[in-house]
Amino acid sequence: IYNFVIHGQSLVTAGYGRDSGDTNDYVSMRFDVDTGVRDTTWGGEPNGAVVVDPSGTMLGSNARSAVGLPNGGTIIIGSTGPGNMPAQDAVFVVLDANGELDTDYLTGIHVLPLGNDGNDQFWGGAVSGNYVSLVGYQGGGSMQTDTMNDDSYGVLFEIQ
Repeated sequence: IYNFVIHGQSLVTAGYGRDSGDTNDYVSMRFDVDTGVRDTTWGGEPNGAVVVDPSGTMLGSNARSAVGLPNGGTIIIGSTGPGNMPAQDAVFVVLDANGELDTDYLTGIHVLPLGNDGNDQFWGGAVSGNYVSLVGYQGGGSMQTDTMNDDSYGVLFEIQ
């Protein structure tokens, strides 16, 4: 678990792991805030562990943070791609209030290649009014200097 959001009496997690093999997938679980008991019905998945492979091809995915939506949904953000090698893409996944992929946001899975075969990542985000802002960086590109950081990246979209 890398991060979590609170929705009323529920704590929704964002992280990554795997059942077997050597590639990670996004994993989300929901717990009762007062008792700490895991909701085994979350997302309609076995044991209440929602597992999402954003790449769709078992490339390996790392969820780094979560953003709570006003409707009880959760955005999980991070990356997908092989290890920390070039060609990782930034990702955000939208879960509805029941822990299922939210089809109000197309499939609910959004993979964004931010640059040319870089190590692209989303690391944080926030909700303001009717909008969500996600921030991260576009890997690769030019060398960093003390006065210039041209790899920063942000995405802004309206809440459905």
